[in-house]
Amino acid sequence: MNIQIDKSGRIVLPRALRERLGFRAGMDLEVTETSEGITLRRVSEKPAITVEDGCLVHQGVAPRSFDWDRHIKEQREDRHRQVSGL
Repeated sequence: MNIQIDKSGRIVLPRALRERLGFRAGMDLEVTETSEGITLRRVSEKPAITVEDGCLVHQGVAPRSFDWDRHIKEQREDRHRQVSGL
């Protein structure tokens, strides 16, 4: 299958290929450069927040609507309950 790069540098993947690969509009793709060219693959989804050495670590992109202040407050309250034995 041959495709073209337009003057803006965009590549359009044919619909049948997108459907077979499960690529959807707005989906994040990982691009890897190789000696042969490039490889595109879906970004594997990982938990956005994990705990490492007792600290919360964000490892992704939070949705725009994500309320960091509320999340931090809830985490602090949970930790306080655990420490105080409530």
